[in-house]
Amino acid sequence: MLCGLLVSLPVAAAEGEYFSEEIVQQGTLANETLLRDAMPGVAAEVARRGCEVPEQFFAFVLAMPKGKVGERYWHERWIVEGCEREYPVDIEFREDGVNAAYWTIKNKG
Repeated sequence: MLCGLLVSLPVAAAEGEYFSEEIVQQGTLANETLLRDAMPGVAAEVARRGCEVPEQFFAFVLAMPKGKVGERYWHERWIVEGCEREYPVDIEFREDGVNAAYWTIKNKG
């Protein structure tokens, strides 16, 4: 269920105001299916915050997976750029069995 997708990111964003926690890794651990599932939800959250046209998504792992296979969970922060602003979106990913997972947005703004 886990795979790495590295997204290019300007160094300034990684050192920006959105990271009081340590960045464990740049990129996401979600596989393509989980990314396809989460992306519309993240875009909807950003739209709810005032930007209907997100342009770029940058992912960072804040906590590596914990738990046993099929029950692992981890935390990421996605910085969404759009409408001349940046929107930090915190996501918790959880495996639900060996071949399934779900996600939850943790910082609804």
